[in-house]
Amino acid sequence: MSDALQSTRMLLENTHLYIWCHDELSCRGEYCTLHNRSEHHMRGMKQNWRGDLGYIERICTHGIGHPDPDEIFPDTVHGCDGCCMPPGWESKLEK
Repeated sequence: MSDALQSTRMLLENTHLYIWCHDELSCRGEYCTLHNRSEHHMRGMKQNWRGDLGYIERICTHGIGHPDPDEIFPDTVHGCDGCCMPPGWESKLEK
């Protein structure tokens, strides 16, 4: 068997766009923006591949890109309108 990296063609969630990505065996057992998505609050948003930054983002209804919570670099700085914050986050600030 070859040690070469395998790639897979995957459909981005809530879109008609495909990208080439890593093989699903390389992320088995972990959350992955493509192969094993968690049930986070942004799942209804379209996914978008940011080739310039090297990660998947979610596009909110306002057209703003937010890093996907299952992405390797979820704390990336972005133009934020608050849509990436989980429900109830405001009440945690008041404590």
